[in-house]
Amino acid sequence: MGTDRLLQSGYFRAKMAQEELVQASGIPYTIVRATQFFEFAGTIGYVAAEGETVRLPSALAQPMVSDDVAAAVADFTLREPANGIVEAAGPDQIPLDDFVRQYLKATDDKR
Repeated sequence: MGTDRLLQSGYFRAKMAQEELVQASGIPYTIVRATQFFEFAGTIGYVAAEGETVRLPSALAQPMVSDDVAAAVADFTLREPANGIVEAAGPDQIPLDDFVRQYLKATDDKR
């Protein structure tokens, strides 16, 4: 989610370019944008670490388990093409820094 709002990231610019190609193709489509996966909390913390410090924004995220993302993608696949973008997100909002902080605490990571 938010691909179009994070274009300072090369990854998201590439995702946006892919979406634009799909939209311009003339083929019926549904683009499913998913929020952060719970399973990526450790990777996010690792990438955001500078030595023993992890710096992350307090931007809100609505993480969900990857199995739920897969189920949402399957659900949208079985529907008529939306010819647009749909979003899949968990039910609860949490600041990104708290999300990773909780993971670090649960895994006894002292950063």
